[in-house]
Amino acid sequence: MSKYLKNPDSVRPDTKTRIEKAIKELNYVPSAQAQSLRTGRTGMIAVISPNVTNPFFAELFSIIQSQAAKVGYIVVLQTISSIKKTNDEPNERFSTFSSLIRHVDGIIVCFPDDDNVISFLRHQWKKQPIVALNWKADKKADINLLVDVEEGIYKITNYLISIGRKSIGYIGAPEDSVTSRSKKNGYLRAMEENRLEIRPDFIFHGPYNVETGYFGTQNMYQSSERPDAIVTEADIFAFGSIKYCHQNRIKTPDDVAVTGFDDLPMAAMSHPSLTTISLPIKDMGKQAVECLYSLIFKKEIDPSGLNPDYRAQIVIRQSTDLNYDSVNDIRR
Repeated sequence: MSKYLKNPDSVRPDTKTRIEKAIKELNYVPSAQAQSLRTGRTGMIAVISPNVTNPFFAELFSIIQSQAAKVGYIVVLQTISSIKKTNDEPNERFSTFSSLIRHVDGIIVCFPDDDNVISFLRHQWKKQPIVALNWKADKKADINLLVDVEEGIYKITNYLISIGRKSIGYIGAPEDSVTSRSKKNGYLRAMEENRLEIRPDFIFHGPYNVETGYFGTQNMYQSSERPDAIVTEADIFAFGSIKYCHQNRIKTPDDVAVTGFDDLPMAAMSHPSLTTISLPIKDMGKQAVECLYSLIFKKEIDPSGLNPDYRAQIVIRQSTDLNYDSVNDIRR
């Protein structure tokens, strides 16, 4: 029996069948504590995310949780935007989490807003493998799965310029976020390369919610000039922007084109449907779990099977193109 519990495939097929039948009849459930002592593994992994109020991170966590369940793992979630307070004392929530994280077999870090998060994890927990879903490589992680968000915003800003938009505003999250700074750099780079004016009154930052998009757009329309396009760094900002335009009889996209980032499921259902940036988060979440599982069980990972550089894609819809075919998304 103990041999079967350690590795079911290590016993003869007829023995395996008999044991499985007995387990079913007796409703036998192995002791998790005993299994942990025997194998040195707990059957738990940790996922660290900046937040789950942003639907993007909520969807990503759901994907990771589902994939982890397929390989028999329970997922523990912790939201950490920063590991330091303003007075340089360790973040209390992170300190509380530390007692739990010591008992996980591995860690997946999802797009940290603080450059120090992975370094702190590695310093505190040297044995657990770390897989990072990230905007840039971090040498403290065992494996980095990357997507270039700056390039995504750069591409969608250039797309707007290519369809004749020149007075382009920007709505983003607080600039203390690594992610927000990277995305904004993409917007600024595209504007500078095309020699278009970057107006300070056309740039707005706020928390991750619909209201930021709404009030950011309101702020632009209180300026002496009006934008003909607005780039937002998250779909939820774009939804707020479109709502402001609708309430004030500003036509989208005739008067102003609006773009998002994340391609949330509701982006295709909004009115008008939202032109946005799509990230392959299903593939990234799945591969993150597969890589972490291999690291935990010390299985060799074939580098040719990794896709460490995922590409952001533009999804064109009605918020920039009224001729958009609602049946099929246009991806570039």
